Amino acid sequence: MRLKEGDIVAVPVESDSLMLCRVLYKSQYFKHVALVGCYGRFIESLPVALQLQSGLVGVPLYTTVQPKKIGSWQRLDNQQLSEQEIQLSLRIVAGDVWLGDNHLGAASETELASLPQMDVYGDRLFARRISNNVSSLPTARGGRL
Repeated sequence: MRLKEGDIVAVPVESDSLMLCRVLYKSQYFKHVALVGCYGRFIESLPVALQLQSGLVGVPLYTTVQPKKIGSWQRLDNQQLSEQEIQLSLRIVAGDVWLGDNHLGAASETELASLPQMDVYGDRLFARRISNNVSSLPTARGGRL
C-alpha cells in the first residue's frame, strides 16, 4: 500500500487492537517518512467521520512508511487536509525550519525553543507510542480504555 496525505488508516498495535490514524504529511524529500496523527481506538461499528471528531490523541508522530513496514495498515478513507492540519508539519530538521517539504531557512532561537524536532519513530515504537497515548486517557466511565 502506498500512503497519501489525508489517508485515514487503522494501525494494529501490540494489544491486538486497531488505532484510527491519519496521514497528515507524507514527504517526497525525506524518503519513507510521514507525520501521522492518532484519533484513538478504531471502532468498526462507528462511522470514521464521527471518530475523527474527537480530535487528535497526543502529538502527531513521524514514522517510517516503507511498504513492508506498513503492510498491516488498513486504508479506510482519504479526506483533504485542512490548513490547520497542514501546519502540523512545521518543524525543526537539523537546525532548519521546514513546513512539509518546503525548507524555510535557518531556525531562530525562538523557533528552536518552540517548534518540534522531526524525530522519526520505527514502526514498532510508533505503534507502542500511539497505544500508550490512548491507554492513558480516561474513558467516559472514569476507567481506562
